[in-house]
Parts: sequence; C-alpha cells; structure tokens
Amino acid sequence: YLSERNNDTPGIKVYHKINSVFDNLSLAAVVNGSTFCVHGGISPGLDLDQIQNITKPLQHDQLETKDINGNQRDASKYNSLALNLMWSDPLTCVNEFRPNDTRGHGQFFGPRQVDEFLSAHDLKRIVRAHEKENNGFRDVFGNGRIITLFSAPNYCGEKNKGAIAIIDGMLIRFKHMK
Repeated sequence: YLSERNNDTPGIKVYHKINSVFDNLSLAAVVNGSTFCVHGGISPGLDLDQIQNITKPLQHDQLETKDINGNQRDASKYNSLALNLMWSDPLTCVNEFRPNDTRGHGQFFGPRQVDEFLSAHDLKRIVRAHEKENNGFRDVFGNGRIITLFSAPNYCGEKNKGAIAIIDGMLIRFKHMK
C-alpha cells in the first residue's frame, strides 16, 4: 500500500484504481453447493452469513498486514473476519484455532476445525489459495476436505506449476496450467 495517496503520477493513480477493484471483490464463495472457496481459510465461529455482512468496499490497507516499509500495522482498525478469511492457514498438528503468529494475522486451524465447519454448512470441501504449491495444488490433510490451489506458474521465477480446479457438482478435478 502506498502512503502517497495524493501523488498524481499516472502509475500511482493506476495502482489505486486497481486496488479499488480488490476492495470490492468477494472474500469467499460457495461453488455448486459443495465447495467453500476462500483465499486463506476459516476462523472460530465462522458462519457464511457473516461473510455477506462484511461492509464493502474494504479499504485496501485494512487487509495489508504490513506497511510499505515492512512494519506490522495496528490490527485494531481491521475487520477481523476479513483478515481471517485472507490470512488463515491449515496446519496438521493444530487441535484448536490459534493465532497465526507466522503471518501476524489470521488463524491456524486443523482437520477437526475443517470437519466441523464443513459439517455445519453441509459442504464437502474447502479450496483455498494463499500458499505456493510446486505441483499447483495439494490435498492438505490427505482426505480431500481442504485443498490449496495455486494458479500462478513460475511464481517469482520459480519452476512451480499452476493449476485450476474444475468443480462439477460434487466432483472436483485439477488441470495444470503451462
């Protein structure tokens, strides 16, 4: 996030226009009644209705956990649900939700939290992004209930594959991108 909001250079104007699009995008979606799609993950007590009630537009800097100099931002002004949807990560060894101290925001969650969320909402799986996967996707807990999907091949010059998910009813399949 650039703090020079009043800078009139064309590049800065374009940067802010692009970010204003992101400020209005959905933070999560349910696809075909079976798959919860989200950037990061879930959080304690998450209910799907709560997501629809997040006021838009979000301010871009409300989702950035660090300022342009890499300093941690004050989290008190953030929408905590939006931060959890954006910055949470699954972790096999987690038995209870716990703060994601690696990222500074969001929650770590484990297989039990995934199962409880999916059961409460009659869903089959969670598909998330947020972490580079060398194969383009990964079944995080090995049971098809949470999948990390990364669509950017050769991310930051690395030789990873990118993938997309095709959801057809209750079925999901993956296709690598070149």
